[in-house]
Amino acid sequence: MATRTLITETRRGALGQNEDWWYFVANDDGSRHIEHEWSYVDAHGKGKDSAGTKKLTVEEFLKDNHNAAAVGKVKELMAR
Repeated sequence: MATRTLITETRRGALGQNEDWWYFVANDDGSRHIEHEWSYVDAHGKGKDSAGTKKLTVEEFLKDNHNAAAVGKVKELMAR
């Protein structure tokens, strides 16, 4: 069974209604990847809500502009 470890999460918007979660996923076969899960809610009812999940390679995650703590946690988990 795959293990999901929360790397970082963010909340934005006046009501904190736009949320992102980033997980490090270690699969039973030894492969590893990052999952980005999000939930964006239009608190004013004028647009569309959006929710979903996207799978990224560890390399893709590390190349992107993420906070230092999240990058450090991924590197720590990769060393295990």
